[in-house]
Amino acid sequence: MILNTLRAGHRVHAMKSLPGRLAPPRLGNALKKQTQPFGVLRTAATSTAQASGSRVVYRGGFDNVLRILKRVSVFSCACTVIGVPLLAWTSNNPRMQGVQKWAVAFVVVAFGVTTTVALHVIAKPYVAKLTLDATGELLTIETMNMFGKTKTTRLEFSKVVASEKPWATFSSSADPKLTFFVEEVPESYDDPTFRDRLFAKIGRNPNATDKRKRA
Repeated sequence: MILNTLRAGHRVHAMKSLPGRLAPPRLGNALKKQTQPFGVLRTAATSTAQASGSRVVYRGGFDNVLRILKRVSVFSCACTVIGVPLLAWTSNNPRMQGVQKWAVAFVVVAFGVTTTVALHVIAKPYVAKLTLDATGELLTIETMNMFGKTKTTRLEFSKVVASEKPWATFSSSADPKLTFFVEEVPESYDDPTFRDRLFAKIGRNPNATDKRKRA
């Protein structure tokens, strides 16, 4: 009688612990069902990018250097804007009056801000990478903003025109203020035929420039 009671209690304990043992597999199956659509979307996005047929035709030779230079310039400008006024506020130099200290601080801060802005304005048209779609009529142009982050612009090749600004190679006929600068050296182009096509579109002969440099 006692033995039968113990056996019945063991069965009840086993039945109570059974859902806990089965819970992890059920949770795992649920997680698999939830994560499966993300994998499908990621694969579909990759297949779409491959099917688009876009290809890189140009890479700027000074892309990494300019990106680092911009970030260092912005960082130093921020340190100047914050640090110099603090120094002027906490300085106890008896040889300088309050107006003189703040005048010096203003000049230093203005110089730091001016150099950072000048670097951005000069290097703003520099193209880091050019991508051409499968049709050969749409350009994806990658430049950099003031903080060195990539900025993407799409431009139809039919709207490419020569730029009149000194630090620019071409611009958009729809927006002349949108200017871009690319190097003329053949080493920067993954597709030499695109180099000839681009400079023929803006009415320039890069080969003549190369001959003058070699001479």
